[in-house]
Amino acid sequence: MKAEAVNAGGGSAISHARPCFWGSRGGRLGRCCLSVASALIAGWFCGRHLIGAPTIIRGPSMSPTLVSEQCVRVRALFRWQRIDRGDIVTLRDPTSVAIKRVIGIPGDTLRLWMGYVYLNGIRLEESYVPTDVLTAAASAGAVLAAGPDEYIVMGDNRWESQDSPDYGPIRRSCIRGRVRNSNSCGFLINHE
Repeated sequence: MKAEAVNAGGGSAISHARPCFWGSRGGRLGRCCLSVASALIAGWFCGRHLIGAPTIIRGPSMSPTLVSEQCVRVRALFRWQRIDRGDIVTLRDPTSVAIKRVIGIPGDTLRLWMGYVYLNGIRLEESYVPTDVLTAAASAGAVLAAGPDEYIVMGDNRWESQDSPDYGPIRRSCIRGRVRNSNSCGFLINHE
């Protein structure tokens, strides 16, 4: 493609212009690439945030609710999404990435006494913990208070879990996703 240009001296100069990747002739390819890339990004976003990322449980801390080698889906949590008591979440704790149950939300006080969990002075009925399992004696008498933007988390298998009684409440920014059970996981991500 040739184009004529007028230079500052008033004469004409010939220049060769290449078609732009996004322009008229190359535009089809550019728009096609952009459409495919947009579709892939949208698909990844929807899959990760609406369906959830497949994850394999490693370790006994959530047993019997979630057992080692079980596949679950983890939905990413946005900052504005609410976290409730009883939610099972993935988090970055002081030692690793972990899966725990939310026991206390901001403003709650938790006390471990005689093998039971007391939330705001009332003994917590924990249907997810087997009746013959008591909270570990090592944390007996511990009192935890969740400040603003803090959560108290514990594993369901109290004897095999390091959690808030060991390292304190978790900041909201440490919570990465909410777990939901799934029978088919497809591609897998390992969490230990």
